[in-house]
Amino acid sequence: MIHSDLHIETIGDPGKEAVLFFHGFMGSGKDFNKIAKGAFSKKYYSILIDLPGHGNSLNLADHMYQFSGLWDALDELLKQCRKTKAFVGYSMGARIALSYYLERKPRIDQFVFESGNPGLENERLIASRKIDDQQLLAKLRKDDYAEFLTYWYDQALFNSLNENSEVKTKLIESRMGNKAEEVGKALKGFSISTQKNYWPELKNLDIPVLLLSGERDCKYAEIVKRMSALISDAKEIVFTNSGHIVHVEEPEPYKRAVEKFLKG
Repeated sequence: MIHSDLHIETIGDPGKEAVLFFHGFMGSGKDFNKIAKGAFSKKYYSILIDLPGHGNSLNLADHMYQFSGLWDALDELLKQCRKTKAFVGYSMGARIALSYYLERKPRIDQFVFESGNPGLENERLIASRKIDDQQLLAKLRKDDYAEFLTYWYDQALFNSLNENSEVKTKLIESRMGNKAEEVGKALKGFSISTQKNYWPELKNLDIPVLLLSGERDCKYAEIVKRMSALISDAKEIVFTNSGHIVHVEEPEPYKRAVEKFLKG
């Protein structure tokens, strides 16, 4: 059994190669249950992480809501794995996994990066994002949490969800278990405005990387395209019927793409 300061769910045989899953903002490890179960569990030992402030990773020590503290916890987690095959990250989780790999160089074979951004490239963008973060925090404190969730998923970034009200409703319902105060701590600690800019370091990614985005999310599809040109061993897939959350909007094509990539 793996012991960690983070809440985790494991699926599969611990004797198999481990695959770590990193969810996005306001998500939880359970977001990846569909891919981790079934045939996937026969091949890999999936570790579904609740990142600090999300799911059941709550009321942690203050340092756990900072990148360096989280990297330390991940170091301890990986020490307990027989062998780690890959990281699979989405959005905020993709950024966190990328930062951890580039800063600590854990031994993994592959990386799946979905709808993430390696960093903000100038002070103007950082300052603008910090203002946005302060406004989000104020809204999070002021609004009912359900209202905040509705506001969040009504952003243009998630417009493709409007074409499937059932998926959008289930997604919002799955986020209702989070606590506003904890989500706020995670927002402050892991915002891209507090993160190092890793664009110049993408050339140091020395493992195969699968870059995933949705065609209806123009911003991140362009980011992934740029990343693909900078990473020596990158494969890019753009899903035509998805926006920002490919693993939710097209779960079966997403699962097949990840399984094929990990199989090599």
